[in-house]
Amino acid sequence: MMCSHETHSAPQFKIASDGLSLWNEKGYRLSKATHGVEYGAWYYEVEILPHTGNTRIGWSQISGDLQGPCGFDRFSYSYREKPGSIFHESVGKQYGDGAETGDVIGLLIYIPELSLDEKRDLLSRRWSLGEKYIEYSYFPTNFDESKDDPSLVTLPKVEKSQIVYFKNGECMGVAFENINLGKYHPAISSYKGGRVAVNFGPMFKYPPPSDWLDTPIKPFSEATEMSPEEVPEPQPLVEVKSLEANSKPFKRSGTSSSCDFTGSEDGSTTRRSFHKRRLVQKSQSRSPSISRELY
Repeated sequence: MMCSHETHSAPQFKIASDGLSLWNEKGYRLSKATHGVEYGAWYYEVEILPHTGNTRIGWSQISGDLQGPCGFDRFSYSYREKPGSIFHESVGKQYGDGAETGDVIGLLIYIPELSLDEKRDLLSRRWSLGEKYIEYSYFPTNFDESKDDPSLVTLPKVEKSQIVYFKNGECMGVAFENINLGKYHPAISSYKGGRVAVNFGPMFKYPPPSDWLDTPIKPFSEATEMSPEEVPEPQPLVEVKSLEANSKPFKRSGTSSSCDFTGSEDGSTTRRSFHKRRLVQKSQSRSPSISRELY
């Protein structure tokens, strides 16, 4: 289901009690599902519900900025409902002919089996109980703070990985290739009332192909659940904001940033104000240069 935990959803998002329908009345915000995947072929559906705003749907790592649209930064990839276009790192391009109320968009992510080095990279990002949660940062395990330039650090790519969209069962083609290494969650962005309903399967209105690049496609409902011991105990917060409760709420922790985005329909995004807020757990003795993933 979609998750209202502060590491997963902007507080402006409204999530229904079933965890599957969601909307937001403000500028673009981001909400992520409780689960994420590292490799394999995975699929979920999104139905466009009646609304007057806009939506962007896709995949995001846990570090994706909650106070902006999916596809705003290097941690997320998205498809915009109208006009039809795709976004990554705030760069958009035309893709398909858009979607309307009642259309069902299928989202497929394919990530081939990871190498040992790639698995070690993901392991180094894991967030352990009691550590600081570091947002919007990435440094490889061999990064040397004394001599390496952080401005030149980029996320490693996973060769032959793909993100593909379907509209009412028809494939719209490969949207993204060689995506950044990471653990990806289904992600929804809503603008000025944009409203959708997600379906993680296993029963889909428009079932996907049985396999993709010789890899069986799995419904996202089979994704492994987050281990309870990896959800941190609540700590006093500098600033507390109300969240729409899900049927299975998570303990409060993590980070959020507070800013307001307004997106014009030509795809441009303007940041009107910015104030980053970090909610800190007690730190253990571990290098602060490695970004943490909530697994």
